[in-house]
Amino acid sequence: MHDPWNNYKTQPSSTPLTKKSSEKTATDEFLSTSFIRATFDKNPSEGLKVLFLRYYKPLCSHAMRFVHCKQVSEDLVSEVFFQFYRTKAYLNISSSYVSYLFRAVRNECYSYLKKRLREVDSVEASTEFAQLVHGVQPDEELHYKNLFF
Repeated sequence: MHDPWNNYKTQPSSTPLTKKSSEKTATDEFLSTSFIRATFDKNPSEGLKVLFLRYYKPLCSHAMRFVHCKQVSEDLVSEVFFQFYRTKAYLNISSSYVSYLFRAVRNECYSYLKKRLREVDSVEASTEFAQLVHGVQPDEELHYKNLFF
């Protein structure tokens, strides 16, 4: 008698993340970190270049979550890389360049937002102060009357 199960071919499962692939990712990340660290030891400018090429886009994406502006996020990430190289922060990092950079970008975004909030508050406060001191300006009163009457 013929068994129909003998002709059935099992297909490999198409799960996106298996144990082997997660181990491979961790290994790749370790090798990448080791490579970057070795590059910094040999030539800091080349190490920065490798780090920049590998993590610039993900860091910009991270910054976009805070500032919601592509140009500002690119400027902030560039500033983080500049300060990272200028202050030689790469010499003091013992754990992970990636976590340091993501934290630095997040802090830079917070500083930027804090500065912008102060600017907005000071503009609103100065406008309110001017209205209290000087009263309503004639052109503002005329504009108001044209709009609402």
